[in-house]
Amino acid sequence: MLRTPLGLRGTLRSACRTHTRATRVRIPWSPSLPQSLQTLQTARCFSEGLPAALPAANPAPVHAPQSSNSGSAPRSLEEAIAALRQWKGRGAPEPEELEQCLALAEGAPLERLADLAECFGELKLRLPLRNVITLATDRLAASSGSPGPEALSSVVRLLGASGRGTLFCGELFEFCNQHVAALEPADMAGYLYEAGRHGLRCRHYIDGAVERAAQLVPQMSIEDIMRTAQGLTRFSRDWRAFYVAALPKIQPQLKALSTTQTLIALRIARDLQSLPGFVDLHAQCCTVLMLKVETLTLAEGALCLRLSEHSARYRPQAQGLVRSVEQTWNQMELAGLQVVEVVDALNSFASWSMRPRELVHRLSDILVENLNELKYTGNVSLWITATQAFATMDMQNVSWPPRALSLARDRHFVERVSFFQQSHLICALARLRLFDEHVYNNIADLLLSDTELFKEINDLSRVLWSFALANYCHPKLFDMAFDKIIDWFDAEQLDVTKRVTQGALLQAVWSFTVAGYHKHYESFAAFLDYTFFAELQDTRAMALKRQAQIADAALHESPEIAALSQYSDEMRAFLADSKVRQHVSSNPACNTRLLKKVEGLLDEMGWVYDTFVMPNEASSACVHLSLERQLGKKLGIVMASRFDTFSVGLPEEGRPPRESGLLALLRSILAKHGWQVEVIFASEWEALGGIEEQRAFLQALAKTPQEDKAGVEQCRP
Repeated sequence: MLRTPLGLRGTLRSACRTHTRATRVRIPWSPSLPQSLQTLQTARCFSEGLPAALPAANPAPVHAPQSSNSGSAPRSLEEAIAALRQWKGRGAPEPEELEQCLALAEGAPLERLADLAECFGELKLRLPLRNVITLATDRLAASSGSPGPEALSSVVRLLGASGRGTLFCGELFEFCNQHVAALEPADMAGYLYEAGRHGLRCRHYIDGAVERAAQLVPQMSIEDIMRTAQGLTRFSRDWRAFYVAALPKIQPQLKALSTTQTLIALRIARDLQSLPGFVDLHAQCCTVLMLKVETLTLAEGALCLRLSEHSARYRPQAQGLVRSVEQTWNQMELAGLQVVEVVDALNSFASWSMRPRELVHRLSDILVENLNELKYTGNVSLWITATQAFATMDMQNVSWPPRALSLARDRHFVERVSFFQQSHLICALARLRLFDEHVYNNIADLLLSDTELFKEINDLSRVLWSFALANYCHPKLFDMAFDKIIDWFDAEQLDVTKRVTQGALLQAVWSFTVAGYHKHYESFAAFLDYTFFAELQDTRAMALKRQAQIADAALHESPEIAALSQYSDEMRAFLADSKVRQHVSSNPACNTRLLKKVEGLLDEMGWVYDTFVMPNEASSACVHLSLERQLGKKLGIVMASRFDTFSVGLPEEGRPPRESGLLALLRSILAKHGWQVEVIFASEWEALGGIEEQRAFLQALAKTPQEDKAGVEQCRP
């Protein structure tokens, strides 16, 4: 074994080296080195990742504390430790004093070495701490026989000191692992806590101790239980035996726990919600935290939100905690939130279908202010997660979505995230009604490079829906999807008796219908067969309308291809079904505010009109305003709602809006029923100067020849 003599003065280079593992080489303390190098100036090693302040350029002199035997060197290690403790909060001792302590530590018992290590840890003296750990491991290596409880307790204390100094000493962990059966309850708690601090490199040690820890739960105090629980949280599902044993002791004492301990219990309950009793624990933790919500810090509130995202198993208390934090944050300054905490909060609100508009706007502004942090964070998909949350909440008019669109214009930036994150991104952009041709092409090209990852119809259908809804059906992507689904048909891979599969297939077939595939490919008849093979299990209005639009488009736009389907009669019967008619004719997507304005102007002009007119009893679409009685021709006006309109590019670019694929499909269907359809966008109407311009606008619509609008291919780029 090599050891550097204590008297040897190290060089600046050797003293500047940093290691995360306690080595067998002791590093000397030299008065020739700057004191800033002798003390640990990075509080990250001791204070949960927070950077320490740099030393001042001209630091104030630090006066040594006065002791009873001032002026004389300590004669024992106990005196040296007592002298060191007086330095706490006053600076760092002189190098000569530290070397004297290390010299006295030679041959000291483990208990005194543990005292000295804890003292160095409190003073943030990392290099002498490493030397003490080296002395301790030497002592353990030279010992023989079974250690007593005092020795094991001292080793655990040494582990704690090294952990606070971010030093990993495998010899200490190995020693505890060999004698895990002899550990006292408090020592077991300390051992597992320190093993959890070091994560994966100590997982095998925890695996060997969990069973014994579960047996010791009845003898543990609540403090020891929560300390152990904190060490095991990273892989709580794998180490559930301890938590199951600890649950009866945690629940009765929940109100006595600190906020940090309650949050640990909340995380455990979330991770183990599938096990009996842990949903109740989650509800109890939420209740306790609601009572102290006004005292929670921003970080603690954000953690509450992250640990209370929606689950069907949770009790109402979980949503109550989320609402309590939301109401508290409405009255607080949020500048101290980290970016990841903002995203956690947005995800939690979205999961509970909450839309606290004012708070969401403030959180969005924080993300925009920290755009560079989001862009260069190690979590490369964090900005996509934020975009998904805004899409789930249907918050289009906040500051973040346009910034996400600008990030997505960088192909190499989007390429950094996974295939499935790219799929989630295009879905979020479509739900936010944002369109940029460059962005959509980028994502389509990236998805085409990994088409083998489309394993399920669910993954493929939502991507197709996103492009179709934006009225931009990328030819290569749609052709690939069309061929892949036909292959699944041939392999009988799709079970349309399952509701999820049936819904995904319906979404894909609707997307192909928007793209016009029903007019060009005879093989589309197979898609119709699968769509109408079984009775629709999802009876919500959206699913019924979507299936009705497929049948209407196929029967009236391409009757020869519809005739190839085995279920052409079923399609006609479906369109005439009373339940379908009720859903199709009720609550059409319409900008009601714009409709009232246009109705008022038509009344002033003396024009005769009808509202919400269906072309016939088999149509899947209606016009919001019919001018047939006024003009003697089938002219209908559709008021585009915000769901029918896509913003194009960034707001500062000032591009005109784009109609959605749904609106284009309805326009095409109505044209086949003999109707000329004109669309009025709210932005277009508001841009008109006054009543005279609005009159002229309506009169121009009435004179537009029908052939200018009919027969347009829907969404091919």
